[in-house]
Amino acid sequence: MMKSNILKVLCGISIFALAACSTEAEKKQIQKSSGWTIKSNQSLLNFSSTKNGDIEEKHEFNGITGSVSKTGEVQVTVDLTSVDTNIPIRDERLQKHVFNTEQHPKALITANIDPQLLSVKDKTKTTIKGTLSLAGQSTDFSAEISVTPAKGMLIVTTEEPVVLSVKKLGVADGVEKLREIAGLNSISDEVPVTFSLTLLHHY
Repeated sequence: MMKSNILKVLCGISIFALAACSTEAEKKQIQKSSGWTIKSNQSLLNFSSTKNGDIEEKHEFNGITGSVSKTGEVQVTVDLTSVDTNIPIRDERLQKHVFNTEQHPKALITANIDPQLLSVKDKTKTTIKGTLSLAGQSTDFSAEISVTPAKGMLIVTTEEPVVLSVKKLGVADGVEKLREIAGLNSISDEVPVTFSLTLLHHY
């Protein structure tokens, strides 16, 4: 009888412990999954190119996805085949010669942001540091951004262009190929990049 009671107690403790572990695991999963998601149809990443010394043209990527965790971990994926320069043949050449989309169809941006900025009540400016991985190469960058709340969403926008080097990104040869094909005198090695990301809170 005593053994039976002891077994019942032990079983009860075991079940309670398993339930507690399960609950804790669920909490961690919820914490991990909660955060912010990029609204692709309301987000843009723009870049500029300068040819022949003084002719500046603006381009954009439309295929942007990603998220920001509640702890401030940022991950943005850019579909390089979504590049739009307003000239279809130039889009194709960029994909083939610069981005090499057959092997590297996407670019990845990772960064960290102060989690407190995810609950701001007014427009707030800050500086973030991140890494851009493109066509098999990576480069670090810093960006001056603003975070603005808007009807349950957050708008994250660059305050100043982030200037990237095609040499550091390892795509200088591809840019040179574009210059030759287009018969241009020059294409700038520096590429100013701006973005506006709309983040939707999820739980």
